[in-house]
Amino acid sequence: MRLSSFNKEAMKYFKWFNEPSNWELDGEKLVIDADSQTDFWQRTSYGFRNDNGHFLHLSLMGDFSLIVGVKFLPVNQYDQAGVMVRISPSCWLKSSVEFEGSDPSKLGAVVTNSGYSDWSTQNVPADT
Repeated sequence: MRLSSFNKEAMKYFKWFNEPSNWELDGEKLVIDADSQTDFWQRTSYGFRNDNGHFLHLSLMGDFSLIVGVKFLPVNQYDQAGVMVRISPSCWLKSSVEFEGSDPSKLGAVVTNSGYSDWSTQNVPADT
């Protein structure tokens, strides 16, 4: 399957995992207002666990390529936008930009395997 744009026709292939309370399809743009206190994160040294983030997905088998464009207008510290490859609740990868308020934002990757999450980050200017 190849989707060159995201529109109402493309949307029929996708399903929500933890559908947000407020979202809309505006032409070829998906606009999401994330619900508060949502995230994807598993066991850490400080015990934080969440599997309630918003994830619009489609099921794929085999090799694939993914190219995504995201326009991100964060409001609250820790707001994120990105992509996720999810095998199960205990095995997934997400890559996102995370808003850090007055600090530089973070380009990050979280790898979760066997129910444990590991996070790597790199600072990115807020205006990038």
